[in-house]
Amino acid sequence: MGRGKIEIKKIENPTNRQVTYSKRRSGIMKKARELTVLCDAEVSIIMFSSTGKFSDYCSPSTKQRMGEDLDGMDIKELRGLEQNLDEALKVVRNRKYHVISTQTETYKKKASQFNYSFTFKFQTNLLFVILA
Repeated sequence: MGRGKIEIKKIENPTNRQVTYSKRRSGIMKKARELTVLCDAEVSIIMFSSTGKFSDYCSPSTKQRMGEDLDGMDIKELRGLEQNLDEALKVVRNRKYHVISTQTETYKKKASQFNYSFTFKFQTNLLFVILA
């Protein structure tokens, strides 16, 4: 017989909420470790409880990307890691430049519209003063 479904909503009782958080935190950490091993996935989890307690998980390959656990790697593995980091950095930089370009174009359009609006209002007011 399977477990019954629960309604997903905030648990009002603080004790029950903390117990549920603790159990589910353990479950999600276990699933992360399993994904790392079974699927050779790079998994990272950062969690903060409602009391501010910090929990995290990083798969070994993720730790290597962060500069940890490099001692057991030979030169070929280190070069491969370096190439992966270079490629990831290029992707991040391209995305950053795209966002900056998009924002710049948006601001230019807004400034252009503001300038046109200001000029039109100024000219309208000037005509009104001349006619009065």
